[in-house]
Amino acid sequence: MTSRYDLSSEEYSSAFKAFEEAVAAAPGQTAFANVCRCTQGNISQLLRAKSLLPERYVLKAEAATGVSRFRLRPDIYPRDHASDLSAGTKRVACDRTPILDRAARG
Repeated sequence: MTSRYDLSSEEYSSAFKAFEEAVAAAPGQTAFANVCRCTQGNISQLLRAKSLLPERYVLKAEAATGVSRFRLRPDIYPRDHASDLSAGTKRVACDRTPILDRAARG
């Protein structure tokens, strides 16, 4: 059986758990909503509906919490694509520390 995101039940469940982990890492719905630039009610509604994190928030959530885009939305960012990106592409140096960790450091 596939979900509305073209993921198996197991993949969907894993992606939803990653969403919950990202919210917990924020810590909490309000902080996570601030990262995504949406309302806490929006995040609450997504969690109650057991929906996946909308694609427009995935990269922001990854940067802030460290939860991988590949785990949050495997339908958009498949793991095999990650290996393609790392092979022979130019990289730009940046601080890969999650945003919330950087804020805690001062």
